[in-house]
Amino acid sequence: MSLPNVSIIVAVDPGRSKSGVAVVSGPNPLKVLEHFVVESSLLTDTLRAIIERFPDVSRLVMGNGTGSAGLLSSIHENLPNLDFTLVDERSTSELARARFIAEEPLPLLQRMLPLGLRSPTRPYDDYVAIILAEQYFK
Repeated sequence: MSLPNVSIIVAVDPGRSKSGVAVVSGPNPLKVLEHFVVESSLLTDTLRAIIERFPDVSRLVMGNGTGSAGLLSSIHENLPNLDFTLVDERSTSELARARFIAEEPLPLLQRMLPLGLRSPTRPYDDYVAIILAEQYFK
């Protein structure tokens, strides 16, 4: 019996000022290795550091929304050997907001509110990146 093919990707939710980043292995099982939000001006350096820590990164998966063209151009110029795929990011912000609220610990007062009235306590662009990775592996 052989093990299923597993690859490591970096998923990015690009934005003008900040970008969500997720390092994910998959497809079976899908595992989030790390996720965070970074200033978009630091994205290329951040990706370079991720590739040093995870040398088996096989692909960059990036949402095709706000800021993707300029960031992708910069990444391709600075990391020309990194293959990339653009993924449709429609509705990912809404899905990520709901997941963030469900998974992240909230202050006591927010936990008392109905789910629909709770607010994220920090930017959740990294959760968008996780959803983009999930869509890529589907």
